[in-house]
Amino acid sequence: MFSRTTWILGLIGLLISNIGFAQENGHDSLPGFQFDILSFQTQKFSPDSARVDIFVAVPYSWLLFLNATEKYVADYEVTVTVYEKTGNIVRKKVQPLSVILATAEWEKLHELDLTRADASQYSFTLKQGEGYEVRIEIKDLTTTKHLYSSRDFTVLKFPLGSSSISDMLLYKSKEGSHILPHIGSDISSLKIDEAGLFCELYNAPQSIPFWLMQRICTIDDSDEIARSSAILISSGQKRMPVFLPFIQEDLWSGKYLLELFMLGDGKDSMLSTSGELQAHALATRSRKIEVSGVHGVPLSGLDLDDAIQQLAYIATGDAYDSLFHAQTKQQKRKAIMDFWEKTNWYKGERTTRPMEVFYRRVQYANEHFKGMGQGWRSDRGKVYIMLGSPTSTERHSFDAMNRPYEIWRYYDLNQQYYFSDQFMMGDYRLASVTPPPGTFLWQRESY
Repeated sequence: MFSRTTWILGLIGLLISNIGFAQENGHDSLPGFQFDILSFQTQKFSPDSARVDIFVAVPYSWLLFLNATEKYVADYEVTVTVYEKTGNIVRKKVQPLSVILATAEWEKLHELDLTRADASQYSFTLKQGEGYEVRIEIKDLTTTKHLYSSRDFTVLKFPLGSSSISDMLLYKSKEGSHILPHIGSDISSLKIDEAGLFCELYNAPQSIPFWLMQRICTIDDSDEIARSSAILISSGQKRMPVFLPFIQEDLWSGKYLLELFMLGDGKDSMLSTSGELQAHALATRSRKIEVSGVHGVPLSGLDLDDAIQQLAYIATGDAYDSLFHAQTKQQKRKAIMDFWEKTNWYKGERTTRPMEVFYRRVQYANEHFKGMGQGWRSDRGKVYIMLGSPTSTERHSFDAMNRPYEIWRYYDLNQQYYFSDQFMMGDYRLASVTPPPGTFLWQRESY
């Protein structure tokens, strides 16, 4: 079975516990494509069979598009091969594909530097509980360049007659019974008001209420980030599809565990740890997710205390107090996000731009002004984060008369800053007055 771009409810596999990344032409490189391996219960051929779906997403940026009269066309081929552990081929599917974009759409993608991918789905019937290897090759039919990747996986096992949950599919959007899956573990690009979680429940309690609880915690379960519960009543079917809103508003940059618990008693939803919930649950399922940035903004680090100290450069008054009164991890996350939501520098511009500028500067400072420690803590890093790049930089290496020093000039601000490396250790200290507390001239950036 094969389908493209949009998956109808009846065609969806439900496990994204195996996520693959590609390499190009056998050499280490940035991922060229992503794929998810999805499995769910079916008894179509035998009681111990399962359907496994493999979702493949190939980015437009890797494909060569050719102009073909008011449209652009890219042709490529996907080969998906499933092997037994012995090395024997179980199934193989080869699918030629074409991506056709109207000229206006193709030009818009390039003008705005948007990231898009062409997605396809491949279905196999395999044995529950068995281990396999999948190998995927992508070939651009115009240039003949190729990408490939492989991954071992084990098909989920669904005990007959017992309650169980398919693994979870995160989707980008839903319209009626059609959903657009999110392929890959990084959920940074998902929109809270459109994204959701889809799963199937098997042999759920019949004709009585039960609870389905969604929980997000750190990988080691040392910190719970969020949880939500829904009360459901089975319609009498052994297979019950479920859509849930995805709770992600409190997620900071990092890796997490998304857990789902089918509970027969509402009181059990008050249990604290993953172990306690698993002991009382009728069925459970989990998968790993990650956030590479807040609302798509790349962050320089995962330490919340560092993030608050960084904001101390530009925060004043009540905003400063709120940041430093936060004690728990949840309170710190909330304080940081509240700061960016309440600070209104942009005056009609898109709301994330100051935030983007800030974290890009933090990242740049960490990469270029390390000195004796973290770049953002250095004097050069502080000035750079607050004011951005100087109009001109005058650098002087060591000579008989002077230690190494730099002079940063900001002609538009009528300011200059003198940094000296007194101890010859790359630690340039500011010899002049620092910018006033709370200064953040993000408008000087031109993105």
